Amino acid sequence: MKRSYMWVYSLGIVILAVLSAFLVSGISQTGVGAHASATIVVTSRTDSGSGSLRQVLLSTIPGDIITFDTGVFPPTTPMTITLLKALPDITQGNLTIDASRAGVVLDGRYTTGADGLRITSDDNVIRGLQIVYFPGNGVMIAGSAKNNTVGGDWSVGSGPHGEGNIIAGNGGHGVSINDSGTVSNTVIGNYIGVAADGVTVLGNGAYGVNVSNGAAYNTIGGITDGARNIISGQTSSDGIWIGDAGTAYNAVIGNYIGTDVSGAKPVPNRNDGIELADGAAFNRIGGATAGERNVISGNASNGIYISGSAVTSNTISGNYIGTDASGTAILGNEANGVAINNGAQHNRIGGGTSAERNVISGNREAGVGLWHSGTMSNTVTGNAIGMDASGALVLGNRWGVGCWSNAQRNVFEGNRIGGNSEHGFYINNCHRNTLTGNYIGSDATGLADLGNRARGIDLCCGSQDNVIGPGNIVAYNKDSGILVWNATTLHNTITRNSIHSNTSQGIDNSAGGNTELSPPALIQITADTLAGIAPVAFATVEIFSDDANEGRIFEGSATADVDGHFTFSKTGGFHGPFLTATVSDADGNTSEFSQPVAKPGPTPTATTVNPTSTPTSTLTPISMSTQTPTPTSTAIPTATVTLTPTETATVTSTATVTSTATTTPMPTATVTPTPTLTATPTPTATPETDFFIFLPMINAREPASTE
Repeated sequence: MKRSYMWVYSLGIVILAVLSAFLVSGISQTGVGAHASATIVVTSRTDSGSGSLRQVLLSTIPGDIITFDTGVFPPTTPMTITLLKALPDITQGNLTIDASRAGVVLDGRYTTGADGLRITSDDNVIRGLQIVYFPGNGVMIAGSAKNNTVGGDWSVGSGPHGEGNIIAGNGGHGVSINDSGTVSNTVIGNYIGVAADGVTVLGNGAYGVNVSNGAAYNTIGGITDGARNIISGQTSSDGIWIGDAGTAYNAVIGNYIGTDVSGAKPVPNRNDGIELADGAAFNRIGGATAGERNVISGNASNGIYISGSAVTSNTISGNYIGTDASGTAILGNEANGVAINNGAQHNRIGGGTSAERNVISGNREAGVGLWHSGTMSNTVTGNAIGMDASGALVLGNRWGVGCWSNAQRNVFEGNRIGGNSEHGFYINNCHRNTLTGNYIGSDATGLADLGNRARGIDLCCGSQDNVIGPGNIVAYNKDSGILVWNATTLHNTITRNSIHSNTSQGIDNSAGGNTELSPPALIQITADTLAGIAPVAFATVEIFSDDANEGRIFEGSATADVDGHFTFSKTGGFHGPFLTATVSDADGNTSEFSQPVAKPGPTPTATTVNPTSTPTSTLTPISMSTQTPTPTSTAIPTATVTLTPTETATVTSTATVTSTATTTPMPTATVTPTPTLTATPTPTATPETDFFIFLPMINAREPASTE
């Protein structure tokens, strides 16, 4: 019996608890205007009181939608709510403020230190507002708030900017996403820093968008035109700043940063377009689709600035940096297109597919610049640097890639670098970097002249232990293909490249660069065998063929013996009409090209530019009867492109030369018998035979010894 009473007593306690909870809930909702989720209309432009936005925010519950009376807030003539103090924080969650079909301006100039809207809960939507002149931030998302959306599709709605917000003229950031746990928020379709026309600068006092203090997995922008943010005209700082430890896996996609709404005119952010700093990691700027492409141009400093030792593993891909939105006209950033410094590591600029290629052109300094010790292990791959999006039109930076002040162990591969006003690569006191598979001075076919206006590659001022090759095409540059200069610029290896058609030397070691290591001497040549002497024992000798005096086609390599002697045989014979060679010593110094010698035999053919294909070019010999035969002579091409082919061992000074190709060293069988010929190579595929005549030297600026 006692046990039965206890059971009844326990049941009563449970019922009372449930009723109490119900009553408390009812009283709480009544206190703020209890109601089921509903659409609530703002009907007053006053700061407070009945029908005001402030009063509505105080009375809403999760699931409510706040709209605005279009009679009070007509979309074609926006009306202003002049606020006198901060609005309530949005703490309810799952609240929508929708002014996309009205004209609503929130003006905070008379508040003290207020943010326009402060969100500390989840699943809220803010769209269609003009949020201006607050002393703090336009919109603040903090306190581990998740899944909030600021903005929408600007093509949807009848307000001044559709579902997008206009966030400008504020004293702090336009939008700030802050704190660890503040994740998966989206900022889309907004004008941040410009007025409703997408052109007029109102700015924000700090960053256009700030993502910091561990905020992660947030998205700035979208893949459609209507989801694009215009983030331009910030008056004192960057368009976007992403920083601090733990601020990771954020994406910036599809925005115009530093331009007007058309993407054709500059509206500069006062500093960089985007800055990644202070520990930001694994963030993505752009992507592998056209919709994810950002246009980051017209900014007052760098397009993108990546700085700090813990700034690592960020990806910059698929963007136009320094051009307009079409990728065909210059809209340069005032410093570098992309700058990496202060120890940033393991960041990737570009990617392995054409869709991931950045177009980095038209910038006032380097397309990509790296500097400072510890800035290492970054990869710059697959980009178009100094040309338009088609790869056919020159839109040069000052330098294609600049490397200064001990930046090291960075990799540059598969880039197209041409048309820059100075060097394709300028490597100044940088070490152990690798350049492979780049097109330096040509388009992607290797056939078109997009030469850099000075050197293709300039190594100077103490740069050491860099490796250039394999697989670079260095062609059509208006000075040397590669210059290595200064007595402390040592141990730089140049290997297995295609170097040709440059206005000056293919490789030029000067002022002690690479110890001015002497090139090998080529002393015996047949159609498929070459022998010579290297200046040092056990050196690596690389053999090339060319239409002139550089190294268009890498034929192969040999190792010199203890006395420097080497022999190289090529199955099927050599490709080009003239042979040259370089030598690299045990310390990695590589010489200039040797003096060219003519390949003996019948009419030679030479691969034009691309080492992966074998188009041929025919040489037209010119008889020079005034010359005296010299069986062992090997003449050097000069500015008049007059070359004396080397005779074979069967020719003597008294030999009678017949018109048959088997008994004469002449390139064709129709040459009038003469003891020695002077041949002027004139390939039919490209005009490089007369290159020294038709591409005059330019007065390039002498490279400085410092940054």
